[in-house]
Amino acid sequence: MQTRAKATRAALIAAVALAAGGASAAGCHPGVDVDVTVYTAGAFDVFGAADKVRVTAIGTDAETGAREILKSREYGANSGHATLGLIPFSEGMQIRVETLDTSGNVTGYGASLLHDILKDTPSDDIPVSVFVFVTPIKTVVPALRASDQLPTTMPAGRVGMATAVLPDGRILVTGGAVMATDTLGHIDPSTIARYAEVFDAESGRFVSIADTMAMLNPLNAPRAFHTATLLPDNGVLIAGGLTQQMGMLSTLTSGEVFEFDSCSFPSPDAIVQTALCAFIPVPTLMSDARAHHTATLRDDGSVLIAGGTFEQVVMPGSFDVTFLNTTELYTRANGFAAAATMSDERAYHTATLLPSGDVLVTGGIGADGVGNPEVLASAEIYTGTGWTGIGAMSTPRAYHTANLATYADGTQVVLVAGGYTTASFDPMGRTLFSAPSALVETYDPAVGFNPMLARVIPGMVQIAEHTGTTLPSGKVALLGGKTGGGLPSVFAITLDPSPMGPGFLSDPSGVLSTPRATHGAELLPGGQVLIFGGFNASGGTPIVYNTAEVYTPPL
Repeated sequence: MQTRAKATRAALIAAVALAAGGASAAGCHPGVDVDVTVYTAGAFDVFGAADKVRVTAIGTDAETGAREILKSREYGANSGHATLGLIPFSEGMQIRVETLDTSGNVTGYGASLLHDILKDTPSDDIPVSVFVFVTPIKTVVPALRASDQLPTTMPAGRVGMATAVLPDGRILVTGGAVMATDTLGHIDPSTIARYAEVFDAESGRFVSIADTMAMLNPLNAPRAFHTATLLPDNGVLIAGGLTQQMGMLSTLTSGEVFEFDSCSFPSPDAIVQTALCAFIPVPTLMSDARAHHTATLRDDGSVLIAGGTFEQVVMPGSFDVTFLNTTELYTRANGFAAAATMSDERAYHTATLLPSGDVLVTGGIGADGVGNPEVLASAEIYTGTGWTGIGAMSTPRAYHTANLATYADGTQVVLVAGGYTTASFDPMGRTLFSAPSALVETYDPAVGFNPMLARVIPGMVQIAEHTGTTLPSGKVALLGGKTGGGLPSVFAITLDPSPMGPGFLSDPSGVLSTPRATHGAELLPGGQVLIFGGFNASGGTPIVYNTAEVYTPPL
C-alpha cells in the first residue's frame, strides 16, 4: 500500500484498504484495495506549493444518517506515500483529498463519488480504482478527464438543458438545443435534442446515456428549457419544455422519469463509456403545456411545478407566447394533478424551498394590461393549500437567481441576485430582455424582504442568465451570465450572507475561461462547482459550448 509520484498527474497515488468481510460470487474475501489517484490541472498544480496532503475517508452513520469521518491522515506533500489502512464499512463512502500550507490552511481540495461499501457488497460493486481531481481554492480551472488529462467535453454543446445531482454525486444532464440562431440566444427548434448524459466526477467525463435497448438519445421527447427534479426514491422527474414538431417550435405537456436505481454505469476503464438507463413516461399529462417554469421538490415528496410559458409558431416567422399562472403537483402515485393558481402569471422566475417547507417564488415575466411582457418585482409563497402574496422585491427581476443561504449563526435566508428588469417582444413575437441588475437582496422568512439591506456590492456587475449555486458552507457562488449590452460574462464570485446585508467573500484569482450564459452549474461531491455548456455571442455569431470548467470556492 505504497504510493508513488506520477509526473503526468502531479499527485499522490494512495492505496486504501477496506475492511474485511465482503462477499463475492466466489465466497468471502478478506478485503480489497482501492487505488486512489489524485490529479490536478496542469499549471494549476497545487501540490508543488503545498506542505502536506490530508486524505480522509468519510461515510454515513447507520443510526443517525449523519456524515462522519471514518479515517483521516496527513502526509508530506512530496512524500508520494499515503496509507489509510482498514476503513469501516459504510454507506456513501467517499475519499476526500486536501492540500495544506505550512499553517494548516486548506489550499486545494477534491473528492470522489459516494460508494456504498457494506459487509455484503459484492466484489464487482467495489471500485478497484478511484480518481480525485484536486483544484486550488478561489480559482476556475478547465475540467479534465482523469485517463489522459485532456479537456472534458460534452457530446454536444447545448443551451436550455436541465440538470440534477444524483444520489452518488454524478450529475444528470438532459435535453437542450444544440444551436442558437442569434446573439440573443434564441434556439433553432430543429436542434432540440433527446440527449442525456451523466458527468462522473471521478473519470472527469460526460458519459452518454443509452436506453435499455442500447440506443442513444434516450429521452422520450426532445426537450429544452424543461426541468429536472430529484425525487425521494432516487428517480428524476423531467417535465415540460420546448420541443420541435416537423421543425416547428411547440411546447410539451408530458413528463418522464429517469430511473437512477435501474442504471448500469460503465467502469472507468471500459472502452465504451455508455450508461444504460431507463426514462419512463409519466402516464398523465400536465394541465398546461409549459417551458421556462420551475419545479420544486417539497418535504412531502411531491413536486410543485409553477408558471412558465406556452410557446408555438402560429405561422412561419411568427411566434405566440403566453405567460402562465397555473401550477401542478406531481407525485409518483398519481402523476400530474392541477394545483392552485398563482396570483401573477410568471415565467423565467425562481422557486426556492424554505426551511418551513413552503415554496418562495420571486419575480419573472408576466403580461401587462395590454398583453405586453412585464418584468415582475412581486413574490408569493405556496403553503401547501394555496398561494399568499408577500409584497415585492426592491427591483423587478427575471432570469435571476434565488438561493437558500446560511448566516454564521445558522439562520437560513434566500439571496436574490441579478436578473433583467425590462422585457419586450421582438417583431416575431419572441421575448427580448434588457437592463440587467447588479442589485443583491435578502429574503428572511422571519421578516420578509428588507429594502434597507438591498445593495450593489462593490465589484458586483449587472448580470442575468447566470447561475447561483448554494455551497456546503451556506454561501452562494454566482457564475457567468450576461452583462449590460447582452455580452456573456466570465464573472465568478462567492456571496457571503450576513444580517447586515450580503457581501463578497472573495473574488477568485481566476475567472471563467469562457464567457458563457444560459449554461449549467452544479455542485460536485467535493464542494467544487462544475460549469458547463451555455453560449457566447460576443463575436456576433452565437457559439454553443460543449466545454466544462471547475470553480473551487473557499471553504
